[in-house]
Amino acid sequence: MIALADAEDALTLFTEGIAGRYFHVKATSEFNPARLEIDAESSALTPDTLYLPEQIDYPDPAGYRVLAMEQLGLREFGSYQFRMETARARLPELNHAEPEAHALRESDLTTFYRHAQFPILLKRLHAACEKYRVRQCLINRYPGFHRHQQPFAQFRYI
Repeated sequence: MIALADAEDALTLFTEGIAGRYFHVKATSEFNPARLEIDAESSALTPDTLYLPEQIDYPDPAGYRVLAMEQLGLREFGSYQFRMETARARLPELNHAEPEAHALRESDLTTFYRHAQFPILLKRLHAACEKYRVRQCLINRYPGFHRHQQPFAQFRYI
């Protein structure tokens, strides 16, 4: 078992080296927005902070580097670049019916999901495909990532 507090200093330096800018590294328990909750075993990225689990049941601090890379990869490889205007241009059927908004300002992805008959299913499928795509991009861009990611993924999902 590795605690974030034990890996935090090295992880902060690591993320700055990869991303080219400083990121705060905090435990997911410190993530406190009004509308969103992060599972204690998940990780998340905000504009200036990387939120990671307080501890991971993995024998090597490389597990934290894998989680950090996966989050930084979402930004680096365009996961946050989805725009509804682009989707409408590529899928004209999206122009015919606009689903009713459920919040004051929803993300373009949330709006896109609501066009489907089963929005939660589409969201989960998209998340799985995007996670795989980003992981492959990370392996291509950072060949050494695979050496750490593969055992961590096998350990995490066994």
